[in-house]
Amino acid sequence: MSARTLLLTVVVAVTRRVGSTARPTEAAASARVPFPPLVESARTTAWRPAHPSSALARHADSRMDVTRTLPPMLAVLTWDDGSRMAVYGRTLYGRNPAAESGTSSVPVRDETLSLSKTHFEIGGDATGAWIADRSSTNGTVLVRDGGRHPLVAGLPTMLRAGDRLELGDRTAVVGIRS
Repeated sequence: MSARTLLLTVVVAVTRRVGSTARPTEAAASARVPFPPLVESARTTAWRPAHPSSALARHADSRMDVTRTLPPMLAVLTWDDGSRMAVYGRTLYGRNPAAESGTSSVPVRDETLSLSKTHFEIGGDATGAWIADRSSTNGTVLVRDGGRHPLVAGLPTMLRAGDRLELGDRTAVVGIRS
């Protein structure tokens, strides 16, 4: 039985019971499987059964794979502690960045509290990635070709591969998609 047939069988069994006080059939109840966890990769997010012995895995067509394409990666930040963060859209960074509509918020560990709550923002479009300081206390400095360039709060500045960002006591090197 394919996964689609199994799903249709469960839907039909449940639909027939709408408005009824009777319990779902034992077959329909045993066919319910919790939604499997997401497995992420660089370009797609796919779901696969968590355990090969699950009902979904037993009945699924082995070639069936549901995926969705993530937006294009704008940049990769490599932090001074070696961690890396991919940027896929307009993203706010800081110790505890405030959520805003249309943005993602990423908290950055900062033991010395030199980062502001919402310190900087990275975004981009077809022309490339940009950074903007969010009126942070200690500012954001872009180091490019040996020169240090303090950013003006709220003014987006285009990023290039190899740029280094000085953010309070933290630093990050920018990698740009090619």
